[in-house]
Amino acid sequence: MDAMVGGDPDAKWLMQGWLFQDTGFWTPQAIEAYLGGVSNSDMIILDLYSDEYPIFSSTQSYFGKDFIWCMLHNFGGMRGIYGLLDHISTAPIETENNPSYTMIGTGITMEAIEQNPVVYTLMSEMAWRSKKFDTAEWLSHYVKRRYATPASSSPSLQHAWQLFHKSEYSQPWDGARKSFIESRPYLSMDAFKTPNITMFLQGWRMYLASQTELKNLNGPWMYDAVDLSRQVLSNFFVDVHALFTQAYTRSDYANALSLGDKLTEIIDYAERLLASNPNFLLGNWIEDAKSWAKNDNERSIYEFNARNQITLWGPTGQINDYASKAWSGLYATYYKRRWSFFIDTVLNAIQENKQFDTDTYDRNILTIEQLWGEQRLPFPTTPTDDTLSIISSIEQSFATSTSVYKVLSDTDAPGNDITQAWTRDLQQLQILCDLDTTCAGFNSNGWIKNTISTTVQSSSTLYIKVKSI
Repeated sequence: MDAMVGGDPDAKWLMQGWLFQDTGFWTPQAIEAYLGGVSNSDMIILDLYSDEYPIFSSTQSYFGKDFIWCMLHNFGGMRGIYGLLDHISTAPIETENNPSYTMIGTGITMEAIEQNPVVYTLMSEMAWRSKKFDTAEWLSHYVKRRYATPASSSPSLQHAWQLFHKSEYSQPWDGARKSFIESRPYLSMDAFKTPNITMFLQGWRMYLASQTELKNLNGPWMYDAVDLSRQVLSNFFVDVHALFTQAYTRSDYANALSLGDKLTEIIDYAERLLASNPNFLLGNWIEDAKSWAKNDNERSIYEFNARNQITLWGPTGQINDYASKAWSGLYATYYKRRWSFFIDTVLNAIQENKQFDTDTYDRNILTIEQLWGEQRLPFPTTPTDDTLSIISSIEQSFATSTSVYKVLSDTDAPGNDITQAWTRDLQQLQILCDLDTTCAGFNSNGWIKNTISTTVQSSSTLYIKVKSI
C-alpha cells in the first residue's frame, strides 16, 4: 500500500469479491482475517454478483470496507431471455439507503453485453436513482422509447412487455441460461426450467400482433422479434426432446425418427430466423477476428481461435459450449450437425436393440466438433432471409394441429404418462401430442398420456385425441 500511495496519495485497492463465492473455504471468519490486512479506508470491493448471490450481506458489509453493488447477469455471452427487473430496480436503492451497509456505487460486471438490452438499460440508470420507483411504469416508458411509439398507439406492445416482465424478466440466470440447441446433445439434459414460458409465449404472440398497430417497425423492434422468436423455438425444442427421449426409452423407432426430424426442423427455423438480422450472424464474428491478421498464417490462427472460443473453448472441450452463441451459420453448420449425429446414433441404437453408448458417442462427437473448428469456410456478413416471413411460418407451425381433440372440463386421467411438457399452452400441447403417435391425449397441466382409460373429477381439463385430420 505504501508503494501505491507513493505514486498517488489517493490510491486505493480495488478488489473483486468473487473468490468469496466459495463459501466452503471462505467462512466469515476467514474473510474477515483476509481483509484485515488492509485498512477499511484503503480498499474498495466489487461485490461481483449482487443481483443473485451477494457477499456483502453475509459479511457485515465486508467488515466495514466500501463496496460496489454489481449486476453480473450473464456468463459467456450465452443468450437466453431472462433477468430480475424488479430486483435490480429496488435492491441497489435499498442497500444504499441501509445505514448498516457501506455501498458507494453500482457496477455492471457481465461477461457479455449483447443480450437482454432491457436489463442493461435499467441497470445503467441505477447509479442515478436514489428513490424507489415503479418498475412497471419504467418499463412502459422503456417500450415507448425503444420502439419510438406512444403507449396509446400500441396497446399490444405494452401488454406484451407486461407479460415478459411477469415471466422471463422475473427469473434469474439459472432459469434460461442456455438453449438445448446450443448444448452438446444427450438423452438426459438439464433444461433450467422456469414455470413462466407459457406466459412468455402469450407475450410473444401479443408482441407480433403489434405489427398492425405500428407505423414503422424500427431496428429495435426487428431485433427483439428475432430474439423473442428464437427463445420460443428454444423452449419448444425442450419438449420435443423429452418426447424423443421417451421414444428411445420404449425402443419406438418410428416415433423417434419423426421426433428427430422435428428437432432438426426447429433448428432450421432458428437458422433462417437468425440469418434475417445482422446482429445474429457468425460471419461478422469470424471476419472481425481475421481483420486483425497481417498475413494468411495469422488469419488462420485467429479464425481457429474465434471458432474454438464459441464451441469447445479448449483442445478437447475444456469448457465446452460455455460461450455458445445464437448465431446463423453456427446453427446450420455446427449445432445441427451435432444434433443430426446424435439423433442418428440414437436411432441406430434402437434398430440394433442396444443401449446408447455415451463413451463412444462422446469420442465421435468430439471429432465432429474439432473438425468444425479447423474449417475455413466463409459465412455471410449480411442478412439472407426475411424476418417477418420466417416468423409467420413459425407462428403457423404452432397453430396447425393435425388431430381433433375432445375436451373434458374438470377431468383428468391418472397415470399412463409419457412425459410432462414444459409448456402449458393448448396449441403447443396439441402439436406435441400430434408428433407422438402413441399420445392418446393430455391434460392442462402438461401431462402427455399414452392411454386414457379411467377418468376422475379434477381441477384440470382433459384433452382426448379423437382422430387425425
